[in-house]
Amino acid sequence: CVEASSRPFSSAHFGMICDGETQLRVWARTLEVLGVRPSPQMKGGGGGFLATLTSSAANRRGKGGSAAATATDPAVSNASMQKYSSNDCIFLLLEPPHVPSVISEGVDCILFRELGIGNVARVLGPCMAAAKYLSIVGKASSNSDDAWTDDDTKCCCVVDSGYSFTHVVPTHRGSAMKKAIRRLDIGGKVLTNLLKETVTYRQWNMMDEFHIVNDAKEQLSFVSDKFDSEMKQAHITRKGLRWFDREYLLPDFVISSRGSVRLPVPLQRKNEM
Repeated sequence: CVEASSRPFSSAHFGMICDGETQLRVWARTLEVLGVRPSPQMKGGGGGFLATLTSSAANRRGKGGSAAATATDPAVSNASMQKYSSNDCIFLLLEPPHVPSVISEGVDCILFRELGIGNVARVLGPCMAAAKYLSIVGKASSNSDDAWTDDDTKCCCVVDSGYSFTHVVPTHRGSAMKKAIRRLDIGGKVLTNLLKETVTYRQWNMMDEFHIVNDAKEQLSFVSDKFDSEMKQAHITRKGLRWFDREYLLPDFVISSRGSVRLPVPLQRKNEM
């Protein structure tokens, strides 16, 4: 989850839809690309907010250039390719836990009234992760060393860590135990701030370089399933020869505005041997 303040074009805030107009534009464009024709369920023939957006875009083109715009506009050309009606569609909506009812009602208004979706299924995102885990466990071979342990309980605890918070969701057979869901106000932003303090050294002050440090964290971080053994190996192995050692090159903001990752020279030589 990324806060809307860090990404001005995002319609979500703390993982919840807060900008209905922007989200409506996104979903309407997605349906258009998929060849689905929205069928707003508005009483009185008003057409809803989606029709207002369409008419506003047509007015901006102007009367003089409307014919030329119709011939070259991709949205108009895609309209002829729309083969399906939104009334026949099934919409799967993944939500975080504890969404306020006012947001859920606003999303329902967009999906049912503005887009005319026939059926909407609301599922918690962690429940989908639990369902995938249970499917992998069911297919895993007991003779394999990498097989996941199946204790026949069909239980799974999903830790969903986002940008500003983390949800701990216990599940049973893919369904969340709602009374046991807990939210922790810690996420990727806290880790980025901690990394800024760690890499700041003498003349290298990274406390104001949030986006660079966050990009380095996203490109270099990984989850270890053998933490203790790898920490011991890291202490006895020379720096630059450990399998996880990487070098992060800062962007020059001339050719690129994003840093790049490369192998250390000792590790490059070891791989070439």
